[in-house]
Amino acid sequence: MNFPSTQCLKHCTEAIISANNRISHYGRLGKIDRAQKIFDEMPERSIISWNAIIAGYFQCRRHREAKNLFDIMPERNLASWNGLVSGYVKNKMVKEARRVFDSMPEKNVVSWTSMVRGYVQEGVIEEAESLFWQMPERNIVSWTVMLGGLIRARRVDEARRLFDSMPEKDVVTWTNMIAGYCQEGRMSEARELLKPCEKEMWCLGQR
Repeated sequence: MNFPSTQCLKHCTEAIISANNRISHYGRLGKIDRAQKIFDEMPERSIISWNAIIAGYFQCRRHREAKNLFDIMPERNLASWNGLVSGYVKNKMVKEARRVFDSMPEKNVVSWTSMVRGYVQEGVIEEAESLFWQMPERNIVSWTVMLGGLIRARRVDEARRLFDSMPEKDVVTWTNMIAGYCQEGRMSEARELLKPCEKEMWCLGQR
C-alpha cells in the first residue's frame, strides 16, 4: 500500500488553508459567487472550508443558502453552530438564532454571548438579561455586551451596578459607561468616572 508522502500531505494542507483564506476574504468583500467557485473547485474540504462559505453567505444576507449548506455539512463542530447563531444575529433574525441556540448539542461562552447580543440589538433587554444571568461562564465581551444593552435601554443606574460588579474592565467598558452618563446629561457622574478610567487605562498599559 502506498501512503502519501510528507511533502504531499504538506502541500495538500497548505492548499486547503489557502483556499479557506480566499473563501473568507471574498465572503467579507461580498463576492460570494467567487467564494463559492473556490469552494466548489476544492478537491478536498475541511470543516473550516464549510464554516467559511456559510459565514460568507450570511455576510451577504443570503441566509437560506447559508442554512442549506449547514444542513448538508458532512460534520459540524462548535464553531459551525456558533457561526449559524452569529449569522442569524447579524441578519437580525433573533428568533431563528434562538431556535438554533436551543438545539445546540453543546454551547460555550461565544454561543451565549452571541445570543445575548442578538436580544440587545433587537431591544429585548429582559430576554438578554435572563440569558446573561443563566450563562455558566462569562468573559469581558459578555459583560460589555450586556452593559451596552442596559445603556441603550437608558437604564443607566442598572448599567452602573453591572459595571461595578464586573470582574475586569477594558477601555470599551469604561467608554460605554461614561458615554451612558453623557447621553443622559449626567455630566458630573461622567466626570467622576474619568479619573479612575485614566488610572485604569494607565495600569493596563503597563501590563
